[in-house]
Amino acid sequence: MPEADAKAELRRSLRARRAGRGEDERARAGEALAGYAAALGPGPIAGFVGVRGEPPTLPLLAALHGRGVRLLLPLLRDDLDLEWAVYDGDAAGLVAGARGVLQPAGDSLGLDGIAEAALVLAPALAVDAAGRRLGQGGGSYDRALARTSAPVIAVVFDDELLESVPVQAHDRAVGGTLTPMGGVRLF
Repeated sequence: MPEADAKAELRRSLRARRAGRGEDERARAGEALAGYAAALGPGPIAGFVGVRGEPPTLPLLAALHGRGVRLLLPLLRDDLDLEWAVYDGDAAGLVAGARGVLQPAGDSLGLDGIAEAALVLAPALAVDAAGRRLGQGGGSYDRALARTSAPVIAVVFDDELLESVPVQAHDRAVGGTLTPMGGVRLF
């Protein structure tokens, strides 16, 4: 099976599994992720707000902000590339951007804003032990990660750590994962 087809099939399967997670399970996962905030360093940290079945990251962002960490969140552009903006810790102040992505309403730091980050927390559908990351398929993070030299940790549910993830030449690897039960794992 060609890699693109294998990726599409795996995405369908993982999205279905995520859709089956209950709100209580998701809430527990979000609180568990927040418990690892101290392990993520002083920042600045580029993060994201989990949407559409992704692990809920707002509790983690709140814990990081509470520690005084400077947070950058993505602004999804119409061309699916990512600009970045400072997150002030006010979840109520987030606005829905393209494709329902929650983002700060403040000024953009531009495409290269991610270069300020000392650590990047990236969304993923799955990751394997070699750091191969399966994203949503739009290439947004693959493009953004090319603009930073910071370590990248994918935030996934524990059962999304797989034996193998199909990749293509443009896919960017990650250096570790953050999961609700396993915490931070570096490769």
